Amino acid sequence: MGILKFNKNFRNLWLGRLFSNAGDSVYYVVLSWYLITTTKDPFWVGFINFAIFIPNIFSFLIGHIIDNYNKKHILIILEIGQAFFLCILIIAIYFNFDNPYIISLIAFLIAFFGQNTYAVQDAIIPILVEEKDLESANKYMSAAYNTSDYLFNAISGIIIKLMSTVYILLLDLLSFVLSIISFSKIEYKEKESLNEDKGDFWSGFKLIYEDKSLVYLTFTSGYLNMLFGGLGVYQVIIANEFESSVYYGILLGILSLGVVIGNSYGVTVILKKLKLGLAIITNEILKGIPLVLLFFTSDKYLILVFFFVFGIFLGITHVIMATYFQKAIPSNKLGRFYSATYTLTVSAFPLGALLFGYVAKYMSYNYFMLLFGVNFIIIGISMSKFRKIKNFE
Repeated sequence: MGILKFNKNFRNLWLGRLFSNAGDSVYYVVLSWYLITTTKDPFWVGFINFAIFIPNIFSFLIGHIIDNYNKKHILIILEIGQAFFLCILIIAIYFNFDNPYIISLIAFLIAFFGQNTYAVQDAIIPILVEEKDLESANKYMSAAYNTSDYLFNAISGIIIKLMSTVYILLLDLLSFVLSIISFSKIEYKEKESLNEDKGDFWSGFKLIYEDKSLVYLTFTSGYLNMLFGGLGVYQVIIANEFESSVYYGILLGILSLGVVIGNSYGVTVILKKLKLGLAIITNEILKGIPLVLLFFTSDKYLILVFFFVFGIFLGITHVIMATYFQKAIPSNKLGRFYSATYTLTVSAFPLGALLFGYVAKYMSYNYFMLLFGVNFIIIGISMSKFRKIKNFE
């Protein structure tokens, strides 16, 4: 707890991320369940995922802005944008303007502001904390992201049965207000060195292109994110097979528990035994095993067990990959790197959601999980061929 206790700026960043991610999680789950129950068509679950994550395609446009302007102000503006369009969504649903195209359009606008906050937060961390504290800082940021994300996903799945969509979204609005307050308390001065290399819209892509290991990590992350888009669809479908929004909440909650354990205790264990590069490779392989095992079961309890184990390795990934990038890339180029990376990788998530929203009509979740798990294992093995990654400490 040292860095949270003694670093006031980081603490406010952490709280802002906690509140902001909680807000993102709630409207994501509520809208997914809202559409599958009102339309009875898994396509719309895929479509709303597509609408929420497609804004990442435009992330590269603000990379050089992040590196050259006050990151605190950018964070506040992005949160205000989310809150504004969430108000529009609440009004639309309250007055029954609930056409799935309208809902998806408003969700797109909320996400347009929300998705870019991650690049800003990741870029500001090396400014607020010392290099020796990066691993610790990323643990806490990952915990804030995953705890709020999956925990509020789980809570949302449960309270859907207790409250109307409008009331849940009103509570969601409060989380964005709290994040704005937290970010506004951050006090720091931008380092002069941050403004020496202005770059352009394409500089983040050039940074990736010049390093073969970054090209590989970006390409594989994009491909896996496409499959994660499918996972979002299949999670809803699994819960719908059991005809329970509560099971949906539990499924997300058990995954969140695994992630929290992974990005706290799991990271500590694996980094004690392996240097950072080998930890990345090993964890990638291990992450695929519980997904492959899901192919062999339809038991709702075993599904929860395997999701929990998968969550542990997923939590480890969030911390070690963030630490790798923040050590390998100069801090004055992190904004454009993260923005370009999100454009190339996270933007694949909505494409996967859209694709598997259609494919789910013909492919059971068992076969999807087998596909997902095998890909993790293959990518982990092939990653070992890159010496820069393998030998990175």
